Amino acid sequence: MKKRINGSVLVYTRPRLNVFLKKVANYVFDGEIIACSDLPGLEKINLMNSFYRYYKLNPTEQHLTPHDMCQIITRCRVLRLLPTQQAERMVHAMYQAITELIEKYNPSYFLSQSIDNYILDIFYRVCERHGVFTIMLCGGSIPNTIIVTRYGEKNKVRTPTEAEIDSALKILLDDNHRITYSQKFYGYSFFDHFRNFVQWWLKYLVFKILSWVKADPLNYRYLAAFFHTLDQGQTDLSNYQGIDLFESDWEYRLGKASPKPSLFIPLAYVPEMTVDYWLKDLTFLRYEEFIMNLCKKLSCQYLLVIKEHWAMLGIRRTEFYQKLKSIPNLILVPADVNSRTVMKHLDIVLVGAGTAGVEAAIRGKRVITMCTPYYYLNGYYLCLNKAEQIEELTNYLESFTPQPITEHSKQNIVRSLLESTIVGSLLLNQKLNTEENIQTTIESLKEYLLTLENS
Repeated sequence: MKKRINGSVLVYTRPRLNVFLKKVANYVFDGEIIACSDLPGLEKINLMNSFYRYYKLNPTEQHLTPHDMCQIITRCRVLRLLPTQQAERMVHAMYQAITELIEKYNPSYFLSQSIDNYILDIFYRVCERHGVFTIMLCGGSIPNTIIVTRYGEKNKVRTPTEAEIDSALKILLDDNHRITYSQKFYGYSFFDHFRNFVQWWLKYLVFKILSWVKADPLNYRYLAAFFHTLDQGQTDLSNYQGIDLFESDWEYRLGKASPKPSLFIPLAYVPEMTVDYWLKDLTFLRYEEFIMNLCKKLSCQYLLVIKEHWAMLGIRRTEFYQKLKSIPNLILVPADVNSRTVMKHLDIVLVGAGTAGVEAAIRGKRVITMCTPYYYLNGYYLCLNKAEQIEELTNYLESFTPQPITEHSKQNIVRSLLESTIVGSLLLNQKLNTEENIQTTIESLKEYLLTLENS
């Protein structure tokens, strides 16, 4: 067993991951383990106590630049829906609460799951200011992998074995496999939509009660359940009709002769970290508006093939699909069709930061990403970091010639994907807290940190 890492660690936990994260921290680091959370009762240190103390004082100290304040509020799925004055007050209060915690314990490391909320965003900024090394973990798309990334950037974490590469490549090349992060997908029926509708309103009631029981008057943790602009389709039974707009004859339409090159755009799940925090341009956060504008601009030059994310069924409103279908030269593929099946029919794929980029690259497609993703490998992806670059997409594509796809290059693409991961699983299933998974994660994380110490 590798030696432990010198130093103390502050662990930010969430429900269902608190046991895993604290066990990993306890066996990776040889210093003090300090656990905190923003959920009352989960850890001894409840961030909300300090937060409310500062919130009542209504702090106005300018610890953050206007640019940073804008980034924090706009990227948080809850704060961006609040009045600006309240959002800024919450940011100021949480910034001081986290600063107080960091200065009190002076940890060497900060460990957390990578989550799309303003608390983690502030944690990273405060840790960076105080010289605390942050380790943020995200469930990997390949089984038994955990991505190490803060905002979707690529980090060289390890060198995967050839056996791992071959196994991952086999999974990614299997046209019948779908990446669902251990969730089951059986299609979508009216019963599924009705169940989601009932669950949404039950959450509304329960979270209102918890706000009182947990002495959390702002109820931040559950605010997301109260915004109709967030939980779009679940609040409306009629929204189930949206799936009737998908085109079952998409293959026939795509197969008809067309003078235009075809462009495949698999839609992302939103709001979610991969869009809210991993894409640099804030324009992308108005995701449906961005997609609509993109399609209107590109439909003159391309035959657009749009496929909904399977987990967004019943969530995006029917009006969105109706507007898409009004755009000429656009095919709306049913969500239950595997993206890998669609890729067989065309040569260009546009993604945000999702793993569909890797799936397309190993199939020899020209892949456009809207950021420089954690799996980036030079020569295989055309990276556009600004929404305005879509205007010149044709010119960018003409100057972009990806490397030839061979067995060797496929392995290099997958190697780059795995290099950003440690071995282990962060998915919320029965495997999470098993001794085998915890030990595997511990050893892989220690190996990564020891490499950093020695470099």
